[in-house]
Amino acid sequence: MLRLAAALALLFSFALAADPITLQLRWHHQPQFAGYYVALHKGFYKDEGLDVAIREGNANRFPVIEVQEGRAQFGVGNMEVLSFWAEGYPFVALAAIYQHSPSVLVARTDKGIKTVRDLVGHKVMFFPGGLDPEIIAMLNKAGISPEQLSRVDTSTDIQDFISGKVDAFNAYLTNEPYQLDKLGLPYLILDPRSLGMDFYSDILFTNQDYLKAHPDQVAAFRRASLRGWAYALDHPQETLDLINQHYSIGKSQGHMRFELDTARQLIMPDLVSIGHMNPRRWRLIADELAAIGQIPKVDDISTFLYQPAAPASWHWLPWLALALALSALGLLSWRWRLAQGRLQRNMARLARLEHRLEHDSITGLPTRARLCRLMDRNEQDAWLLMVHVDNLRSLNLAQGFDSGDKAFKALAERLKRECLAGDILARGDGARLLMYLPRANHPQAESFAEALSLQLGPPLGLVLSWAVLPVQPGSNATQLLAPLEEHRMGRHPGF
Repeated sequence: MLRLAAALALLFSFALAADPITLQLRWHHQPQFAGYYVALHKGFYKDEGLDVAIREGNANRFPVIEVQEGRAQFGVGNMEVLSFWAEGYPFVALAAIYQHSPSVLVARTDKGIKTVRDLVGHKVMFFPGGLDPEIIAMLNKAGISPEQLSRVDTSTDIQDFISGKVDAFNAYLTNEPYQLDKLGLPYLILDPRSLGMDFYSDILFTNQDYLKAHPDQVAAFRRASLRGWAYALDHPQETLDLINQHYSIGKSQGHMRFELDTARQLIMPDLVSIGHMNPRRWRLIADELAAIGQIPKVDDISTFLYQPAAPASWHWLPWLALALALSALGLLSWRWRLAQGRLQRNMARLARLEHRLEHDSITGLPTRARLCRLMDRNEQDAWLLMVHVDNLRSLNLAQGFDSGDKAFKALAERLKRECLAGDILARGDGARLLMYLPRANHPQAESFAEALSLQLGPPLGLVLSWAVLPVQPGSNATQLLAPLEEHRMGRHPGF
């Protein structure tokens, strides 16, 4: 029996390796795709019996087209994968590597752009044909139609932005901000997430026909790819060395480390399994895109999402022998004790996970989402104060992310000591802290904020700016935060 199983496994491995497989990337080789490089060069694909080639993309080679026309079996895409699927292309999403999309617009502040609304009348560069749905959704949410922009098809070259050819440029949080910070160019990041457009990104996908014909290869490729991503994020320096050895990237070591560190923040491997996809969240994304006319209305999202097959059981005879060898009472007792132990461990893990989802991993403060829920139950007049660390990005670049995290955590600890009973301090997006301040505690929030920024910033080596909004009972916290978060705060109080 064992010899037969080994022979079958060997034949199965040869069958998997029979046909070469191509993975089509969305863009040029770079740390954005680190997990796939690791899976290839550490032998994870080979361990699964797969012969894989990784092909870089460019402005004229799109993964959705390459996979649809059979020149690649797998691709890495953004929301255009969902858009094309909704239009009838038979794609299947296998994993969402990035839990938050890095697709943003960078805008020149020297052109008077401070919010998304200020883009009206300016030259804005992004992909045509619905290939930047996050950007289009953000513009729509801000009440901007394409006709109000001087829209230019993207050249994918940040030099067009640096030279002033365009006033806003489609960028990736993992890439262009590093270049702009090094140049000292004044710019603003317009992130769709600030207006509630929180989409998945870097979606590993295949064609439904290929999945039906080769279910085992698809499962094996997905398994090896996720294993590669886990290794890449756990061993960043080894991963960067591997990329430098095998690919011509043309980026500095600092730039590559910035890209991989920022990618980790968007992948969130400490909170969710790498590649995790929530069907309900996909449904909400589809509804958002349908509402703005980007895709047809979707009635059933299930055919778009990959469902791993239950593992086949080849060895039923040993299990039958074991069942016959054990008494029914002993087996049931053992299984009951095992289930009780698992239940207790899972309850403890669930409690820890719930705490981690509700609290920021760096500061230990409540997250923005938890603050919004607390504010929605607000029954008193209050203030919402946003404190922004203006030089956190430059601190990260100069001294490393660990140093930046330490300074940001120290600021949070000092602000905690300034809170009164009823005040709530939370972690906002990026370099921001949020404070919910009941008016009974703080009749003059602006003077309180001014004093904090002057007293706390310099000793910690931080440059702070701030903005304040009134909060009334029944206010919608998410709607209140949107204009506050997209505001580019200066050195003066309020806005």
